[in-house]
Amino acid sequence: MSIYKMRTEFGKYLKPILFVIAAIFLVGAIWSFGTAPTRRKMEGVQDLGAVIAKVNGIDIRRGDFEAAYEQAAEEARNRGIRSPLMHADLRAQIFQQLVNDVVLYQIAKEMGVDISDRRVREEIDRAVIEELKINREAVLGKLSKKRAAVDPRDDNEYKSELAAIGSSLAQQEEIAKSKYPPNKIRAMLARQGIDAKIKASVGRITNKDVEASYAVYRIRQIVLETGKLPEEQLMAKAKRIVEAARKGADFAKLARENSSSGFGKPGEPFELSFETSFGYPQEVLEEIKRLRPGQTSDPIKTDWGIFIVKLESLSSKMPTKLDKKSMNARREQIKQMREMQAYQQLQKRIQQNQNVKVFDPEILAYWELSKAMRSANPTDMKRHRKLAISALTRARMANPNNPIIGAKLAQLLHEDGRTEEALRILYPMLEGKEAVTEGADLRLLLGDMLMKTDEKERAIEQYKIASEVAINDPATHQELVQRFEQLKRADLATAERKWLDEYNQRLEQFRSLQQSPRSGAPLGGGQKSPKPVPTSDPRK
Repeated sequence: MSIYKMRTEFGKYLKPILFVIAAIFLVGAIWSFGTAPTRRKMEGVQDLGAVIAKVNGIDIRRGDFEAAYEQAAEEARNRGIRSPLMHADLRAQIFQQLVNDVVLYQIAKEMGVDISDRRVREEIDRAVIEELKINREAVLGKLSKKRAAVDPRDDNEYKSELAAIGSSLAQQEEIAKSKYPPNKIRAMLARQGIDAKIKASVGRITNKDVEASYAVYRIRQIVLETGKLPEEQLMAKAKRIVEAARKGADFAKLARENSSSGFGKPGEPFELSFETSFGYPQEVLEEIKRLRPGQTSDPIKTDWGIFIVKLESLSSKMPTKLDKKSMNARREQIKQMREMQAYQQLQKRIQQNQNVKVFDPEILAYWELSKAMRSANPTDMKRHRKLAISALTRARMANPNNPIIGAKLAQLLHEDGRTEEALRILYPMLEGKEAVTEGADLRLLLGDMLMKTDEKERAIEQYKIASEVAINDPATHQELVQRFEQLKRADLATAERKWLDEYNQRLEQFRSLQQSPRSGAPLGGGQKSPKPVPTSDPRK
């Protein structure tokens, strides 16, 4: 029986059970401020010490990955994210973060940031004390400022009260420590340290810097997009173009004949200034600043392709009167721009220094998908996706009942045009005799698969279930509006719009309740409420 059918049958018994659960939760809240992250035994996970990947020669062990995932998964489940498809994406994100962290540690050490074991232990100890202070106040009530500053580990009354309710200081310390695993703290220290180094590296913004920021560069460019030719051939072509331009060939004509069409109008001049250069390749901008009017640059390699630029003219749009306030505002803008550029370079450095070898097939699939998303070459993208499908197929053979692997594999097969294969995986997960999986996104996916196989009525049934399952998910209902309109089921599309209207009305009521009767200030820590969603097709 599917989860949806079980839930439907079980619904009439649900309210009294929820009441009991709420009572238990209330007792748990009094019992302890928090609980340790769940370390459920994952199906197919046996050796937590096994190395699942190497990043720049550093081992990533299964235990570290699963612990990081379980903590993130617990938070996701608390937010209502339970679909296996979403958890597959979460596992991919966790692995990518672990890869980034290894590179980040290495960069931090090169920059002189202290991420030693001693520093990590000190930070964990500080965090644990803060957690215990919060717990102590929950147990003892509001404390005086002097008492609140005392280390809870030296507070005998706190210890006695914990013992009276069946807990202990050691237990609360263990719970607090579980929230701050050493690798997570090390990554935080690395980021904080690098952030401080970047801010310090910007240095003082001089009057000359301010004046230079008003320069306007009028240029023409040629962009040879990567992926069209092998890199060596592309660079050889770029050098021939530069040679022709420097010998007097019409640069605009060379651009029209060679430049990729996706980068503006080939050969047409345009202006770059402080205000308009955001997003323009930094390495090209730096080269432009070294040119004199009339000069053509050497080929410049970027992530987008090889650039060749010609500086037509250089002018300044500096205001005739620049008071102190305006100068300081400009300095702050320049500082922020330089910091942003430094962070972009850091991110690029992280991505370029990832020598990754993955041994686990499931994790390998996620890694291949990440390479596919980063690839600018359609052929490479397709190759990485096929490798991901192959890896997930192997992973599913080893763990045939793992819903996360099955859901992701079904999605990729469907996107690859192999819908029949995808159906054979996904349908039993949702509708089989031993179905234990549910999710509005999976129901949408199954409906889309059935549409591909010309099973319109069965697809509609899946879309209806998706609507029932998406209790507080406006994005799914918006998707269903579009699908029902495409199916010419105005009645069902209207029902979805009604749901969205009622959802938006509930949001408005929620906002009204958030407002203080006297001051109008938001309650609950000033948290923002969700944004309303449109009830019509955004494409119209």
